Amino acid sequence: MVEKANRIFSPSLGQFATLISGRATRDGSNISPQEVEEAIYDHPAVLEAAVVGMPDPLHGERVVAFEALREGLVVAGEQEVIDHTPQRLADYKVPETILFLSELPKGITGKIQRRALKQEGSGNVRR
Repeated sequence: MVEKANRIFSPSLGQFATLISGRATRDGSNISPQEVEEAIYDHPAVLEAAVVGMPDPLHGERVVAFEALREGLVVAGEQEVIDHTPQRLADYKVPETILFLSELPKGITGKIQRRALKQEGSGNVRR
Protein backbone atom coordinates (compact mmCIF):
# COMPACT_ATOMS: atom_id res chain seq x y z
CA MET A 1 0.00 0.00 0.00
CA VAL A 2 1.19 3.50 -0.80
CA GLU A 3 0.16 6.17 1.67
CA LYS A 4 -0.93 9.55 0.32
CA ALA A 5 -2.34 12.13 2.79
CA ASN A 6 -5.51 10.61 4.31
CA ARG A 7 -5.85 8.11 1.51
CA ILE A 8 -4.07 4.85 0.83
CA PHE A 9 -3.61 3.10 -2.47
CA SER A 10 -4.41 -0.58 -2.33
CA PRO A 11 -2.80 -2.43 -5.25
CA SER A 12 -5.09 -5.41 -4.65
CA LEU A 13 -8.15 -3.17 -5.07
CA GLY A 14 -6.52 -0.96 -7.69
CA GLN A 15 -7.92 2.18 -6.10
CA PHE A 16 -7.47 4.73 -3.35
CA ALA A 17 -9.44 4.30 -0.16
CA THR A 18 -10.06 6.97 2.45
CA LEU A 19 -8.68 6.20 5.88
CA ILE A 20 -11.06 6.24 8.82
CA SER A 21 -9.83 9.30 10.67
CA GLY A 22 -10.46 10.20 14.25
CA ARG A 23 -10.92 6.64 15.46
CA ALA A 24 -8.72 5.20 18.16
CA THR A 25 -7.60 1.59 17.91
CA ARG A 26 -6.95 -0.29 21.14
CA ASP A 27 -5.86 -3.92 21.02
CA GLY A 28 -7.30 -4.19 17.51
CA SER A 29 -10.72 -2.76 18.44
CA ASN A 30 -11.89 0.50 16.87
CA ILE A 31 -13.21 3.08 19.30
CA SER A 32 -15.51 5.82 18.07
CA PRO A 33 -14.64 9.16 19.71
CA GLN A 34 -18.27 10.24 19.30
CA GLU A 35 -19.52 7.31 21.40
CA VAL A 36 -17.09 8.11 24.23
CA GLU A 37 -17.85 11.84 24.01
CA GLU A 38 -21.60 11.19 24.31
CA ALA A 39 -21.00 9.23 27.52
CA ILE A 40 -18.85 12.07 28.89
CA TYR A 41 -21.47 14.70 27.98
CA ASP A 42 -23.88 12.92 30.34
CA HIS A 43 -21.91 14.40 33.24
CA PRO A 44 -23.65 17.66 34.22
CA ALA A 45 -20.42 19.64 34.68
CA VAL A 46 -19.06 18.96 31.17
CA LEU A 47 -19.54 21.77 28.64
CA GLU A 48 -17.27 20.46 25.87
CA ALA A 49 -15.49 17.17 25.33
CA ALA A 50 -13.24 15.66 22.70
CA VAL A 51 -11.60 12.25 22.63
CA VAL A 52 -8.40 11.29 20.84
CA GLY A 53 -6.23 8.20 20.65
CA MET A 54 -2.69 8.68 21.97
CA PRO A 55 0.11 6.22 21.18
CA ASP A 56 0.50 3.38 23.67
CA PRO A 57 3.30 0.81 23.29
CA LEU A 58 1.25 -1.99 24.85
CA HIS A 59 -2.25 -1.48 23.42
CA GLY A 60 -1.66 0.56 20.25
CA GLU A 61 -3.55 3.61 21.47
CA ARG A 62 -4.97 4.84 24.75
CA VAL A 63 -8.22 6.78 25.02
CA VAL A 64 -7.62 10.35 26.22
CA ALA A 65 -10.42 12.85 26.79
CA PHE A 66 -10.15 16.63 26.88
CA GLU A 67 -12.87 18.56 28.66
CA ALA A 68 -13.99 22.08 29.35
CA LEU A 69 -16.33 22.45 32.31
CA ARG A 70 -19.41 24.63 32.64
CA GLU A 71 -18.80 27.93 34.40
CA GLY A 72 -19.36 27.63 38.14
CA LEU A 73 -19.36 23.83 38.14
CA VAL A 74 -16.47 21.69 39.31
CA VAL A 75 -15.54 18.03 39.45
CA ALA A 76 -13.47 16.33 42.13
CA GLY A 77 -10.95 15.27 39.46
CA GLU A 78 -10.59 13.13 36.40
CA GLN A 79 -11.63 10.01 38.32
CA GLU A 80 -15.12 11.44 38.90
CA VAL A 81 -15.73 11.69 35.16
CA ILE A 82 -14.05 8.34 34.46
CA ASP A 83 -16.30 6.69 37.06
CA HIS A 84 -19.33 8.28 35.36
CA THR A 85 -18.76 6.57 31.96
CA PRO A 86 -18.63 2.76 32.52
CA GLN A 87 -22.42 2.41 32.59
CA ARG A 88 -22.49 3.41 28.90
CA LEU A 89 -19.14 2.14 27.63
CA ALA A 90 -17.24 -1.12 27.40
CA ASP A 91 -14.18 -1.19 29.66
CA TYR A 92 -11.69 -0.74 26.81
CA LYS A 93 -13.49 2.45 25.68
CA VAL A 94 -13.39 4.26 29.04
CA PRO A 95 -10.84 7.11 28.92
CA GLU A 96 -7.63 6.34 30.81
CA THR A 97 -6.80 10.01 31.18
CA ILE A 98 -8.85 13.19 31.22
CA LEU A 99 -7.22 16.56 30.75
CA PHE A 100 -9.16 19.67 31.72
CA LEU A 101 -8.81 22.85 29.65
CA SER A 102 -10.55 26.21 30.04
CA GLU A 103 -11.80 25.75 26.47
CA LEU A 104 -11.11 23.36 23.64
CA PRO A 105 -9.24 24.67 20.57
CA LYS A 106 -11.49 25.36 17.60
CA GLY A 107 -10.99 26.36 14.00
CA ILE A 108 -12.71 29.26 12.30
CA THR A 109 -15.81 27.14 11.67
CA GLY A 110 -16.11 26.29 15.37
CA LYS A 111 -15.06 22.66 14.94
CA ILE A 112 -12.87 21.22 17.71
CA GLN A 113 -9.30 20.78 16.48
CA ARG A 114 -8.34 17.22 17.46
CA ARG A 115 -4.87 17.55 15.95
CA ALA A 116 -4.10 20.43 18.35
CA LEU A 117 -5.43 18.34 21.24
CA LYS A 118 -3.16 15.42 20.29
CA GLN A 119 -0.18 17.79 20.35
CA GLU A 120 -1.31 19.23 23.69
CA GLY A 121 -1.79 15.77 25.13
CA SER A 122 1.48 14.31 23.92
CA GLY A 123 3.38 16.17 26.63
CA ASN A 124 0.78 15.75 29.37
CA VAL A 125 -0.31 12.10 29.16
CA ARG A 126 1.40 9.68 31.48
CA ARG A 127 2.77 6.59 29.80
